[in-house]
Amino acid sequence: MVQSSNKLWVDLLSSKYVKGSTFLLSGNNSSGSPTWYSIIQAKNILKDCFSWRAGSGTSPHTHILYTQLPPSVSDLINNIHIKFNDSIDNAFIWTSNKNGSYTTKSGFNWLFSLQNPVTPHNPSFSWSWIWKLQLPEKIKFFFWLVCHNSVPTLSLLDHRKMNLSATCARCGLREETFLHCVRDCDFSISIWHHIGFDNPDFFSSMDAHDWLKWGSTGSKAFIFSAGVWWSWRNHNLMCLNNETWTVDRVVKWNNNNFSGVILNVDESCLGSPIRSGFGGIFRNDSGFYLSGFSGFIQGSSDIMLAEPYAIYHGLSLAEDMEINEFVCYSDSLHRINLITGLTLKYHVHAVLIQDIKEFLSNRNVSLCHTLGEGNQCADFFAKHGASSDVDLFIHASPPECILDLLRSDAAGTFFLRE
Repeated sequence: MVQSSNKLWVDLLSSKYVKGSTFLLSGNNSSGSPTWYSIIQAKNILKDCFSWRAGSGTSPHTHILYTQLPPSVSDLINNIHIKFNDSIDNAFIWTSNKNGSYTTKSGFNWLFSLQNPVTPHNPSFSWSWIWKLQLPEKIKFFFWLVCHNSVPTLSLLDHRKMNLSATCARCGLREETFLHCVRDCDFSISIWHHIGFDNPDFFSSMDAHDWLKWGSTGSKAFIFSAGVWWSWRNHNLMCLNNETWTVDRVVKWNNNNFSGVILNVDESCLGSPIRSGFGGIFRNDSGFYLSGFSGFIQGSSDIMLAEPYAIYHGLSLAEDMEINEFVCYSDSLHRINLITGLTLKYHVHAVLIQDIKEFLSNRNVSLCHTLGEGNQCADFFAKHGASSDVDLFIHASPPECILDLLRSDAAGTFFLRE
C-alpha cells in the first residue's frame, strides 16, 4: 500500500480506511475488517524500516511548516546537501535493500535480523586480525566469510536445503566443507604441495578460523593466503565453468583501445569506521595526463554511493573542461548496469542515478566496464579521496607517487588477471 498505489485493491482499501492521511500514519478502524486489522498490525511492525527519500523536493504539506526554528537547527538543516531531480517523485522507500522496494522476502529478512542479530559463533573471537592483514581486500573479505561459516560450499548449501548433496563434486569422496574444498581435496592438496606446504601438521587442524589465522599471520603468510584464494578459485573454475586452473588472462589500461579522451573512475572504502571516497583521472588515448580528481563522502560508508559519485563528478569535470566526447571506464559492472538500465524509482540513490542518465543522454559519452588491473590509477585517486577530508579536490598535475603507474599504462603494460 505504500509503494503500489496504482493497484485496484490498494485504491479500494485506501478510499475506505485511509481517507486522506498517509497509510504509514493510519490506524485501525473500529469497523474495519479482519483483513484491514491484519494489514495495520503488519504496518506497525514494518514501518520503522521505511524512510522518506527526497526526489523532486516538492510537497503538498509545506503550508503546515510554520514553527520558528532555533538558529542551531536552521544551520544544521541548511548545511545538509540534498539533491533533487524533477523526474524523481518524493517517496517512502524500504531501507532494508538498496533498490528501495519492499518485498515479502526482504520484510521477513529484516524481521528475522531483529530477532536474530548476526554475531560471531564464538563471542571471544576478534576479527581485527583479518583487517590488519596486508592483503587485497577481496581476500580479507573472503577470510571473514570463512570465519562466519558463510562460504557457499556444498556442505553449507545442503544444510540450507539448496543442494541435493553435500559430497564434493570434484573427488566424490568426502563432504565438501570449506577445509575439504580449499585444503583436503586431492585437487587442492596438489596445489599446496606445489607451493611448499607438505608438512602433515599443515593438514591437521579441523577449525577453519584457527587454520586461517595460523597461516595468514605466519612466516609464509603471503604464499599461504594466495594458496587459499587460488584453491577456492580453482574449485569454482572446475565446478561452475568446467575449466582447469590457468592464469592466462591479461589486462591493460584502455583495454578496448578507444581513441580520444579516456576517463577512469573508481570508489574506495577504507579504515574502521569506514571512510568512503571516490576518484578519477582524464588522459588522452596515448596516456598523457589531463586532469584528476578525488573526494571524500562525509557521513557515508556506502560503496554503492561512491562509484556513482565518481562518475557524476567525472562528468561534471568534463563539462568544466569542455570535453564533450569521451569514454568513461569503471570497474563496477553492477553500477554501470544500474545507470544504463531502466530507472528504479525506489532506489535509494535514484536522484543521483537520474542526474547521470540525463547528463549521458545529452553528450557523446560511452560508459564501459574495465577490470581492476586496468583501473589502477583511478583506484589511487579513490583511495586518496577516502583518506582525505576534502569533498572534492582537482589534481591539475599528477601526484609524484602515481607517475610509475601512469608510465606503465601509457606503455601498454599488461597485468595478469586472476
